[in-house]
Amino acid sequence: MAKFNSITGDCIYKDAVVQDSLHMLQNITASSFDKTAGKLWIITANENLFEYNLAMQTLIKYDEPALKNDGLLIPVNIIHTDSNGILWIGKGKTIIQYDPVGKKVIRTLAANSNIFNISSDKNRAWFTTKNEIGSIDKTTGRLSSFNVNTLLTNVSLSQKSLLKDNNGHFWLGSNSGFCIIDPEKFKSDGVIRRPYLTGFKVFDKPRNFELPYNDIKEIELNYKDNFFSFTFSTFDFGDTRSAGYAYKLDPFDKEWKFSNETPASYTNVPPGNYKLLVRPANFNSDDTGLQKELLIRIKPPFWKTNWFIICLFILFAAMALWLWKTRKKALNKQKADATIDYFANSVYGENSTNEICWDIARNCISQLQFEDCVVYLMDDEKNVLVQKAAYGPKNPKGHDIINPITIRPGEGIVGTVLSTGKLLLIDDTGKDDRYIVDDMQRFSELAVPILHNDKVIGVIDSENTRKHFYTPEHVKAMTTIASISGNKIAEAQAREYARENEIKLLEIKKMLAESQLMALRAQMNPHFVFNCLNSIQECIVTNKYKEATTYLNKFSKLFRMVLNNSGKNLVTLQEEKNVLELYLELEYMRFENKFSYTIYMDEELESEEILIPSMLLQPYVENALWHGLMHKEGDRALLIRFEKISEEVFRCSIDDNGIGRQKSFELKERQSKTKRHESKGLSISSDRLDVLTKQGYHAQLQIIDKPNQVGTTVIIELSTFLKN
Repeated sequence: MAKFNSITGDCIYKDAVVQDSLHMLQNITASSFDKTAGKLWIITANENLFEYNLAMQTLIKYDEPALKNDGLLIPVNIIHTDSNGILWIGKGKTIIQYDPVGKKVIRTLAANSNIFNISSDKNRAWFTTKNEIGSIDKTTGRLSSFNVNTLLTNVSLSQKSLLKDNNGHFWLGSNSGFCIIDPEKFKSDGVIRRPYLTGFKVFDKPRNFELPYNDIKEIELNYKDNFFSFTFSTFDFGDTRSAGYAYKLDPFDKEWKFSNETPASYTNVPPGNYKLLVRPANFNSDDTGLQKELLIRIKPPFWKTNWFIICLFILFAAMALWLWKTRKKALNKQKADATIDYFANSVYGENSTNEICWDIARNCISQLQFEDCVVYLMDDEKNVLVQKAAYGPKNPKGHDIINPITIRPGEGIVGTVLSTGKLLLIDDTGKDDRYIVDDMQRFSELAVPILHNDKVIGVIDSENTRKHFYTPEHVKAMTTIASISGNKIAEAQAREYARENEIKLLEIKKMLAESQLMALRAQMNPHFVFNCLNSIQECIVTNKYKEATTYLNKFSKLFRMVLNNSGKNLVTLQEEKNVLELYLELEYMRFENKFSYTIYMDEELESEEILIPSMLLQPYVENALWHGLMHKEGDRALLIRFEKISEEVFRCSIDDNGIGRQKSFELKERQSKTKRHESKGLSISSDRLDVLTKQGYHAQLQIIDKPNQVGTTVIIELSTFLKN
């Protein structure tokens, strides 16, 4: 872009910065120069408005949505700046009055055809189209026009040819020469009045009305009559050729439509209420004084009417309600059948009476959607019904029942069922004097007897806060559940009675076993003391007085430990180990250190917690020492090990490298009958293990002969959970 000086003839180009900013000014469609402000206004093909300041050499872009096509590809073809700096923009048939200072559109006006030229004087803006000359009052926006063909036939005005001379006259170019207009003498086409309805057709057939066309305020059409046309006229126009109309069917039309001829027609208009607006085309759309309004109501088909939709909705709602009730009834039946099937196959029949009762209450709540369910069982000794299980408000957690009650025969609804053996269904407990409030008032109740061999052994009772809650399906399900549960409860009660008798028998056996253990322990202690005294006697006879004194001191300590444990059935594993250690010390002295011994305790064993029968192991240790090791020449070794096998069982092994049981038996046979000794300690310990087995504990003895007669291993396994 460059600036040309008409006096000097010089062409001055913009600097590089301005040139870069003017690259966007491609495809300019209109421009206007404001001499007063020294600004050039430019509009491009993409409908952007630019202001170029000649003095500042700056370019400003205005983003004005009113200039946009909105998809209608109508370019701006003319722009004019009046003496007040207001822009008048011609875009198709539209004239836009724009204030660039306030950056807002003042008003938008419509002409009969495309705008060719725009100019202005002090009070009015002037425009031309192909055949019209028009003016717009700047203050009111009133638009007036004159058709040049009224005076001159076949005259067409030219584009870009509206000039104002020094006398204030406007010169217009045309295909027949110049037209000069004196603004002071310019008049429009006479007095323009509101249009009149002169005809209305449906599918090109005239529609007759009782009133004159112009007195009609509303027209009602059938949904099939959606193709209609109408004619209007403004009889006061001096020349009918200039009588243009603007019309709009609101809200069917978004914009005004312009026409110089009637009729105007519409097709495929959907049902609804519309307002037909008609006005002279050469007047501002904001001027409603010259506007004709006609209400057109197109009735929808009956299937789209409100009453039909409401009826259809009611019908569908009734069908949905019927389907819902049918489905609910089917679901209730399905749930009842599933509940019956559950109780028929429930493994709780093999459990206790309490578990069966809680299973009944829990599944009546979950399967049958009850609010409350209580199971009563008969206490034959007291002749009352006792609450055994309850699901609902009386059961806050687990198997707890808040304030369990007892009911006598004939007392309340449940007591009546107990007396008669027949179910009771109460739809409204408020009308039944027998109803007893337990935790809260409820308005319907179902009580079903639990029968076995035609005798009532219990009652299943359910209550609900709704009146008439229980259905025939509920009654059928509860009756079947009570019938199935009656046999299961009776069987469970019989098993519990037998189990109680069995427990009593076991307690008697246990008492006998404990008595036997006490007797065996009473035999064990004298036997051990007798053997120790024999050892002391031997020391004295052999003149080992010093050893006898030491031996006697250790014996007294050992004897004290034995006496302390004599009042206990069981001692800790650590206490038993201490006794064995002290005993082996005595024997070690007696045999003059001719053997070695080791006692090993597994670290995983809780020796202070595990219990073992007192003096159970000593006879086996004594036998290994006297009959195994002492008859052997050379190395003599004894190993005692306490080991953990599992959480329930531990093992004690007594291992020696003596002559073995076979040679020991042979030596005994060679001894004279007077010297033969029968070990009662071993038989007593074996009997004690048998008694523990009878009491249900793990107690096992195993004696193993080593290969080549090089010793014997005694293994004793015991339960880690022996109890006094």
